[in-house]
Amino acid sequence: MPIAGPAYQGLSRTIQIPACVLSIEDLRKLFIDLDALTREVTGVQIDGLQQPANTTPLDFKRLKEQAKREAGLNMFVQGKNGEQVVLHSAAAITREILPDGLLAITFDSAPRFNMQLNYDPLNRFRLVLDFREPGALISYDPWNYPTPNESSFTIIGNDQTWVAGVNEMVLSFLKARKRSRRWLHGPLTFTLANWLIGLPAAFWLIYRMDSLTQRFVAGLPIALRGGIYIYVFLTLLLIFRVLIYILRWLFPIIELEGSRSKAVRATVSTVEVGLLTGLIYDVLKAVIK
Repeated sequence: MPIAGPAYQGLSRTIQIPACVLSIEDLRKLFIDLDALTREVTGVQIDGLQQPANTTPLDFKRLKEQAKREAGLNMFVQGKNGEQVVLHSAAAITREILPDGLLAITFDSAPRFNMQLNYDPLNRFRLVLDFREPGALISYDPWNYPTPNESSFTIIGNDQTWVAGVNEMVLSFLKARKRSRRWLHGPLTFTLANWLIGLPAAFWLIYRMDSLTQRFVAGLPIALRGGIYIYVFLTLLLIFRVLIYILRWLFPIIELEGSRSKAVRATVSTVEVGLLTGLIYDVLKAVIK
């Protein structure tokens, strides 16, 4: 008795995409490339459909041609204030059509095919570009988790050549626009920054404050003085956390070109580098002295 083969055999991959900066023109080019890959594979599947018994060859041919025209790429845009935009052509992708507070863009090869045939294509992909700003200071635990970001690329298919081709095309496209930023958003960076910079800086500033305010607090009870120093110490750590948050906001994982001011970046970077340099200078001066 022959052994039955699998009803379906294919690949499924979900990949974390690199941090990158994309322009409007990049989004148009990405749409064109992904739309061509979508129509290539959905066209093959539509050509393989069997003619229903109650449909004439001419009507069936017309229905397949219509399905091919409509079974292209779907681009879904979300704004942070609830705006939703669906686009079916690269020409429609303009700065004016996108929400001011861009939350996410999703390129999906399945929805339009599904609308025509009421089921998903065998070979499909979903690319999510998450443009959200870093969460608020208390919205997640930066000691153990990276900055929340749901950018990902998922591809499913039984055509291994097509799956490999789409995977290579998308990753090559994004890597060409890659920025080395994911390290800034990781928990390891936050932990090392606090242990190597934040905590030593807070202890040093408490030491300097004590030497400067000794005569003003000398008459206070020891418990009260200790409480003041603990309060100031925790406040300094919070300020350090805010500085890291600002850097993460200025350099997001996925960025739309032009959404961050170069002048603001330069100013904030100069201020933070200046604070660190001043702290190091103060420590060295005290040590040498």
